[in-house]
Amino acid sequence: MITIITVTYNNLEGLKRTASSIISQSFQGFFWVIVDGLSSDGTAQYIDELSVQCSGKILAVSEKDSGLYDAMNKGLRLAPSDGHIIFLNSGDSFYSNDTLLYVYDSVISKKSVKLIAGESVRYSNNAEIKKKPKSIEKLNYGMFCEHQAAFFEAGLAKSTLYDTRYSLSADYDFFIQVTKKIEKDDVSFIDFPVCYFEFGGVSYKKRSEAILEDALIRIRRYDMGFLKSFFVCFIQYWNHRVKKKLGVIR
Repeated sequence: MITIITVTYNNLEGLKRTASSIISQSFQGFFWVIVDGLSSDGTAQYIDELSVQCSGKILAVSEKDSGLYDAMNKGLRLAPSDGHIIFLNSGDSFYSNDTLLYVYDSVISKKSVKLIAGESVRYSNNAEIKKKPKSIEKLNYGMFCEHQAAFFEAGLAKSTLYDTRYSLSADYDFFIQVTKKIEKDDVSFIDFPVCYFEFGGVSYKKRSEAILEDALIRIRRYDMGFLKSFFVCFIQYWNHRVKKKLGVIR
């Protein structure tokens, strides 16, 4: 089984795009957990419609939360304990209708792995930009793949959870915690685009603050020295500035 967790809040149109992508998957062995932060834009009514359309495949909750990562933790707690989990939040979508089928046939059905990392895609200046996953050894310098392109063994993800003390980079901290619990052979990299993702999430809009959080996480999780961690922070900041200047990111 593949469990998809979607977190949403007042983003009905984004949720509709995500829903269309999920429902259109040729692989139907999925379960979908939707966590709504008590939206006021008609999301609850739309989720009711989805529950009828996908009877038995959806578990949804609509209630106030303490932010994105609290909502993602709710999703993990609600998710089944078997199979793998992927987060596809409101506005994100799978790259193709055969994405889950490809991941299942090429990896999950053939070997036992605890983390699957694939490519992610976004549009910039009318061009499709792909991001390939990096080696997990690069994690101390930043995320090795986009969150929406990673499949986690369910038990592993559910036993880890997100540290909600971090408001912008808890996903980075989550990846570090996960990889510290597994071996290299537990990771499978796929040369295939998994998702389209919405660029401009909170960690991108507040990139400077997120980079500082990354630095604090490196110090805590890797015992990285203060100077080295903030030197990496400095490089990340200027890399971000250059990309904005070139129009690669907005």
